[in-house]
Amino acid sequence: MRISWLLVGIAIMTCTLATGSVWYVDKSNTIGFEDGMSWQTAYTTLQPAVDAAYADGGGDVWVSKGIYNELRVGTFGSPAPIINAGSLIMKEGVKIYGGFSGIESQLEERMPQNNITVIDGNTSREGEPAYSVIIAENDTEINGFTIEGG
Repeated sequence: MRISWLLVGIAIMTCTLATGSVWYVDKSNTIGFEDGMSWQTAYTTLQPAVDAAYADGGGDVWVSKGIYNELRVGTFGSPAPIINAGSLIMKEGVKIYGGFSGIESQLEERMPQNNITVIDGNTSREGEPAYSVIIAENDTEINGFTIEGG
């Protein structure tokens, strides 16, 4: 009986570890240090968090309320000509969730209806509107956002 519970515990831990990490974005982070590992050290823009989650093998990006209208250099047109689309480039295996207040520790705690989170492309292409606000690959998810301005 003890061995069975031990195996169940190991299986649960293995499944939990395989789901990926959480990366944090909070536009209002003013401490000057950004590594995306917590709300306190959250990235202030979206793309670095998406890139970090992808580099980690996939995972979640939790985004605090606010309007994310930073300059983006998302490009397309490989091999040439390369065009700056001003897009957020979503990557395979990354899920991005808006609607956080910036203190949550569980996905279920977020309240998108109260913590409006906007991905805005109005000025993301060197001050001009994005051609595409978001470019996504397979196996991505975008949830809890208003997307505008492309």
